Amino acid sequence: MIHPFREGNGRTQRIYIEQLCLNNGRFEIDFTDVSKEEMIAASVRSANASNDMLEKLISNCLVEK
Repeated sequence: MIHPFREGNGRTQRIYIEQLCLNNGRFEIDFTDVSKEEMIAASVRSANASNDMLEKLISNCLVEK
């Protein structure tokens, strides 16, 4: 698990996902309706080898261009 910063790991994760979407060219992502608690819960679950919650969260935030 990459957790390089004392603060800002969540922001870094969102920026990384946004960049993946930009590189893909098909989707944008809108995290507006995702709470900090939801993102943390999904990230923790993903770090423990269960990506389902994070996949669903990201999928719900994707906006087709």
